[in-house]
Order: sequence, then C-alpha cells, then structure tokens
Amino acid sequence: MNKIAQYIIFLSFPIVFMTGCERAKVLETSNEIEVNTTLDYLEDVEIQYETEAHGKNIIKALNDAITLPEDELIKKRYDDDQGNKEKWDMRTLIHRHFVPNSKKSLEDDFYKEVKSAPVQERIRQILKELEQGN
Repeated sequence: MNKIAQYIIFLSFPIVFMTGCERAKVLETSNEIEVNTTLDYLEDVEIQYETEAHGKNIIKALNDAITLPEDELIKKRYDDDQGNKEKWDMRTLIHRHFVPNSKKSLEDDFYKEVKSAPVQERIRQILKELEQGN
C-alpha cells in the first residue's frame, strides 16, 4: 500500500469511529424513558368550569378514564359547554376544562397514555381534589 493510501485510511478512521459513536448515542437516546405528555399536561393544571353540570361531566369523564378500556374511551362522547349531548371526545373535554401552567398539549397517543399507571394515579388525585372542593 502506498503512503497516500495509508494516510487517507489513517485520516478516515476518526470519521468512521465518530460516526459509529453518534449512531450509538442515537440508539442510547431511543432507549431512554419516553415522556408521557398526558401526565405532563395533567401535572399542574387548573380545572375550570362554570356550572355544576360541567363539573359532573368532568367527573364522569375522569371516572371513565379509570374504568373503561382504551377502545371504549376513544368512542365515548361527552356534553359540550353548551349542554349539547355527546359532542366532545375526552381529549377535547380535558383540553377545554384543564388549563396547564405552561404551554402544553395533549398528543395523538392520549388514549394510550391515559391508561398508563402514572396517569391513572394522577386522575385519581384530581378526582379526590374535586370531591374535596365540592
């Protein structure tokens, strides 16, 4: 092998090595614990509603989140703010009545996340707080 080829191989080794390290970081990052955006959204929220009917609707939805399976939650509808029957899905109801302390959103995997143990525990806490407030 001539000197130029050896020199090119020598200079290429750090690039190949660094590329391999970056790939490992990506894999390592993908193995990190996923963020539960629903839990993050519910962590520090202010629940806002104007009427007793709204409050009952919220409590019903939260109880459904605990008791119903994911596929039924997806289909379930709740009354909107005007009292129109079965207009909002659970995600919309929570988004309209639960105001987070900073700009957060409920993502597409809401129904999967709402059935996770940490979110279920947070929902139980919220229900307890609502019961104490009434």
